[in-house]
Amino acid sequence: MEKTVLLNSEVADQIVQSIVTHTRGDNNTLFLDGEGGLCHIGAKLKQMNTFDSVRVLEKDMELLSLHEYAKERY
Repeated sequence: MEKTVLLNSEVADQIVQSIVTHTRGDNNTLFLDGEGGLCHIGAKLKQMNTFDSVRVLEKDMELLSLHEYAKERY
């Protein structure tokens, strides 16, 4: 239930804004997203070029096929 917020892109926008506002990171920083979900947060941060790179570390192995699909096509 707690991960359902990761499905909502508007919530992801709010989380990203909070990250960008409060981060000490910069374009030399690796950002690790430990709750990937549908990768809304990681994708938005990557587009903003706030960090050097963005990596998604998904703990829910049920989403592995979704992540493989995304990596192959995007």
